[in-house]
Amino acid sequence: AVAIQRCWRGCRARWHLRTMVTVAVVLQRHARRRCCIFRLRQWVAAIVLCQRVHRGFTTRKSQLRLHDAATEIARAWRGGVARSELRHMVRRATQVQAALRKHGTRRRVRQRVAAAQAILRCYLRHRGRRRRAAYLRAVCTAQRLFRGHVDRRKIRGLE
Repeated sequence: AVAIQRCWRGCRARWHLRTMVTVAVVLQRHARRRCCIFRLRQWVAAIVLCQRVHRGFTTRKSQLRLHDAATEIARAWRGGVARSELRHMVRRATQVQAALRKHGTRRRVRQRVAAAQAILRCYLRHRGRRRRAAYLRAVCTAQRLFRGHVDRRKIRGLE
């Protein structure tokens, strides 16, 4: 009976040991699997973080490049429009100034011609009626003075 009990206890102990080893192996396998899954998730999270940071950087860089290009285009366009408007305004101002100068010149010429004619009439009236040659000389002198005045104005306007 002791031998049977010893065999039985030995058999039970071995069976218990095998069961415990099997249970330990299963527990270790599950623990290792959970550790590997945890590490894998950490690695995946780190990789995703690196990818997110890299994508954000490259996107911001390309957006900045596009923004700079759009700003450059807008700046060039606005500058061209401003220069065109400035040329137009200068052209209009020049036309207004030319019209004012022309008006002033015509008025002064009319005044000077009227003054020359009045002087000529006075001269002829007070000096008496001279011969036609003297009259023609005076007219030619007045015309010469007037034409010289007009030519000097033109030359001064060209400078």
